Amino acid sequence: DGNPNTTSTAQQTMNDTTLALAGVSDWFPIIIVITAMVVLILLTVIIITAIRGSGLVASA
Repeated sequence: DGNPNTTSTAQQTMNDTTLALAGVSDWFPIIIVITAMVVLILLTVIIITAIRGSGLVASA
């Protein structure tokens, strides 16, 4: 098309996309750890509630 800016614009877009994906991949381990912690906390609460409800623990 004779436009000298076409290639640089496409390359800039690809660079921005690559940087964005790299930034997301940096957050994945943190998100996985936080999700695992939340799941473990919820499981602990559910288990404690189930044990209390089953009558194994003498309530005051």
